[in-house]
Amino acid sequence: MLQLLCRLSKLSQLEKLDISYNYELTKIDEKVMALNKLQKLYCHGCAKLISPPYAVCQDGIHAIREYFKALSQGREIEVCNAPVAIVGNSLAGKTSIVKSLRQGKRVLTMRSESDVSFIDEATKGFEVHDLKLAATTANLIDHGGQDVYHIAYQYALKENNIPLYVVSFKQFREISHIKGSQVAAKETCWDWMSHLYLSCPLLGPPLLVFTHADAVASQHVEVCKDNFLEEIERLRGNMLTEESEFHGAKQREFQKVLHLSNTKAPVFHPEEIFIFSDNQAETSNIENLKLALGNRCKTFKTFIPEAWNEITQFVTDQTDKSVINLSLIEEKYSVEESHTVLRYMHNTGSILWYNQIASLKPFVFHQIRHISETISLLFHHRAEEKWKERLATFTSFLYEGRQINRTKYEEMVEDFKHDGILDSALLYYLLTKESGKFPFEVAVELLKSFKVLHGPVHKRSKEYYLIPFASQSSMDGSWETDGDLQLRLEIEFGGLPLPIYGFHLAIVKFLDVLNEETSLPSTMIIRNNGSTIYHGESSTHFVHCFREQKVTVQVSTSTKLLASSWERLIKTTQLILEYITSTWKACRPSGKVVCPHCLYLRDPLPGTFVDPDWLCPVFSTVADSPMKCQLKVDMKAFSGFQPTFCSKRGAKGAASGRPTVPSPLVYPCYSISVDETQKVTEYLSKVISQRRAISSSKRSV
Repeated sequence: MLQLLCRLSKLSQLEKLDISYNYELTKIDEKVMALNKLQKLYCHGCAKLISPPYAVCQDGIHAIREYFKALSQGREIEVCNAPVAIVGNSLAGKTSIVKSLRQGKRVLTMRSESDVSFIDEATKGFEVHDLKLAATTANLIDHGGQDVYHIAYQYALKENNIPLYVVSFKQFREISHIKGSQVAAKETCWDWMSHLYLSCPLLGPPLLVFTHADAVASQHVEVCKDNFLEEIERLRGNMLTEESEFHGAKQREFQKVLHLSNTKAPVFHPEEIFIFSDNQAETSNIENLKLALGNRCKTFKTFIPEAWNEITQFVTDQTDKSVINLSLIEEKYSVEESHTVLRYMHNTGSILWYNQIASLKPFVFHQIRHISETISLLFHHRAEEKWKERLATFTSFLYEGRQINRTKYEEMVEDFKHDGILDSALLYYLLTKESGKFPFEVAVELLKSFKVLHGPVHKRSKEYYLIPFASQSSMDGSWETDGDLQLRLEIEFGGLPLPIYGFHLAIVKFLDVLNEETSLPSTMIIRNNGSTIYHGESSTHFVHCFREQKVTVQVSTSTKLLASSWERLIKTTQLILEYITSTWKACRPSGKVVCPHCLYLRDPLPGTFVDPDWLCPVFSTVADSPMKCQLKVDMKAFSGFQPTFCSKRGAKGAASGRPTVPSPLVYPCYSISVDETQKVTEYLSKVISQRRAISSSKRSV
């Protein structure tokens, strides 16, 4: 490949070059940069590039040219710094492993779900620790296991890292006794592994650490380990088979994962499996694990210009600041060079710099753990006790001319705990008085950008934010019959379960989208399982059921707004699906449109269209059909007024040969004239008696 790149350097008119997925490519020859007309150089998947580093190449041709420019001005230095993603269930022993590695001896973090005195030691979101190894440094990213902290993972996931999974023998055995060993392997490891690999498909083989070996009789430890490994292999085989049989080639996300799709190699290599007990005298397994990490870290060796090392050192030396103003760096170094280096540092996971988000671009987050601490202010694994502690130490404060006393503070806390309504004064108090890691405006923009909260919402001279995850209330069934007509689209998620935080992010995305697209004054209701936005004579509902892995989008509307309501339903669902599938690539969505005519008749079992031909779902069920990343309605086929058959009553109507139902009451329709709207209204008035008859029959039953 390198020789080919040298030959390509003679093509002076070349404008685009795609070398993606050359997995063994380690170097791009500087001669390629002599191609003055080259505007695009795609290197996606070339994770072994060390010169320029893959983290530089991810930023495109401009960053690569900056790399060679800086290199021409000084010598090249070797850098070896690898992020290690440590994941596993709560109480699996991740934090104990981190402490043991750093101290070189067995250290136990003694916690239990019932022991409040120890539970506050739980990792909140994620924590980052340096581990010095021979000639390299590993950045240990300890991910909190509680569900409430999964929302923070989006901050720490990097395309290139070393996966390390921690599995408790005790938890595996307990789940096995109740649900079977395959479910136990899935819940303690496979779901975590899928989440990480599907987000970062180029990752290498994972390391595996078993903990709590003393919870198993010594003669059964190897049997338990083998049982776990067999189930992991079986889960991999099942997933690959399912993709091959039921999904098109472009939809096979697991087969894009290099390590998991290579069935000739085990998921976990025997020499990279380590077993820990609670014996504090054991040290050999700690040294063996450190040795394995050191060997893996060597594969992250890259070369950067010496001048870049000065910039990276300047950033990391700002220990007195939780966030660095970009202007401080630009005053000392050139804009082009400093921006390239910052993007390189972001891609390697040593800092977070969101240069594509205008509100966050002026800030460099070089102490990543502070982001996790900020999130834990809103999402805490023992929330009730934490609020009691805050109340005990509360002192009144002034916020934008408002004096917040203890009584007002308690009212705001109750609004947040029960309804997910976070007064900006309470958010200010938490972010400045309790944390103070970032300027208030910076922290808010950070949380908004990652869909942790929605807002600000202004009402009655007050400003507040909405956090559905915090609400203790759930959507009741009143939304199902809201409005004159209901247009409803359901999405069921097959494949691996969508994590609960994914649904929370989708609700915030829903609120963001609807607020941006409507100029009408709106009223919002949020719950932990959904939200409703009322705008004019219509309303839009988003409801999810975590247990059933299903989301429902419904627009309740009047007849005269039928066309615009259909358009809002499809567009809103499309945007939400695009967001969910980009956040959680393991899901397998299937679309189902519920017949509006049946809903109008209050039919308890309405007809449905499951993945209909006129609606391209995100994932087609036809094996040879390409994946569609959007919902798309054929507007020419469904516009205006055309008599048709109700989806449920079609067979009876077809037999008589008399279609009677206006098509906008069955199919999406983006355009209806005034006269056609009147015809729909007249039709509805005729069948109102039928709806009442069905309702009466239902009541009598």
